[in-house]
Amino acid sequence: MKAEIRAVGGVIFAAFLLLSASTYAGREYTFPYEKEVSAKGVEKIYIDNAAGEVRLKPALKKDMINIVAEKVVYEEDQQSAQKQAEKMEIEVEKSGKTLRIRTDYSRRDRRGRNFWERVFGSWSCSQCVEYRIFLPEKIEIEISTSSADVFGEELRNNLRLDGSSSDLSLENHRGTVSVEVSSGDLELVNVEGDLNLEGSSSDVYIDHLSGEVFVDNTSGDIKIYKLEGDLVVDNSSGDLLLKESRGKLRVSTSSGDVSVHKHRGAVNISSSSGDVEVELTTVEGKEHYLETSSGDVRLYLPEDIDSWIQVETTSGEIHSRLPLELSSISENRLRGRLGSGAAHMGICTVSGDVGLYKR
Repeated sequence: MKAEIRAVGGVIFAAFLLLSASTYAGREYTFPYEKEVSAKGVEKIYIDNAAGEVRLKPALKKDMINIVAEKVVYEEDQQSAQKQAEKMEIEVEKSGKTLRIRTDYSRRDRRGRNFWERVFGSWSCSQCVEYRIFLPEKIEIEISTSSADVFGEELRNNLRLDGSSSDLSLENHRGTVSVEVSSGDLELVNVEGDLNLEGSSSDVYIDHLSGEVFVDNTSGDIKIYKLEGDLVVDNSSGDLLLKESRGKLRVSTSSGDVSVHKHRGAVNISSSSGDVEVELTTVEGKEHYLETSSGDVRLYLPEDIDSWIQVETTSGEIHSRLPLELSSISENRLRGRLGSGAAHMGICTVSGDVGLYKR
């Protein structure tokens, strides 16, 4: 009975805290900021904004960089919000060939006047800055943030993002993209340029990218629709879906499924506990490998390819519907040839089944 009372009391207290938090959060107040800077001699823009967002767009004026920002403050009244906004400084400084744009949150009020302010007020993230930056082509962009999301449209710039939990979205982008985040997601649409991603728990969505892609991720799903370039993925626990691609493919995953459709190029896929499904339109390259420990492998090939196919499984079954010219076959092994056998395909599983099918 006492346990039930404590449980009910805990629920009521939690609900009270949530209600108090929403009440104390206050209204949203915004304070505008604008600055125009000459882009002559500027080769790099460095943006440091801990919270909020950064939106990047092409220049409004030739050889000019326009910075349009809003300080966003959540407070009980206009006067309190004004005081907090004044303590957030936007610093714009040109040093050599670098233009630095920085939000200084160090002066914001962190000391609550009573218990509720300590719980819900100054200690919470109640202030941020939202940027819109218009810049010319070819200027390098580097962004450092904790939780600000980054958006880019129609850019012709190389971009680097270093963040903790920041999402990145780019559309119609031309330039290299380098991202290092802990838990932010990535969305790229119509990108011409290489991508390098280092993440801890990041989901990746790509719709048409021309360039090489390198992904080193701990946990996150990857979906790529149309890729023209090589792909290298090292993912601990996440699924990979790749549709319509051309280039060398090398994938390593611990506990995720790998599904590749309409691929043209060499493949090297290794998975510890996930299924592997690969559809090849043609066979390019000499060596191809598919390997999994406890997952099934399904390979779809056109009949007119030239390749040796060798399959080995420890405790799984082998099914083939390809017109192979067999050189050897047993319960757990198969070796056969399609066409002249110019290429080699090796498939290996420990406790998974292997299926070979016509495309």
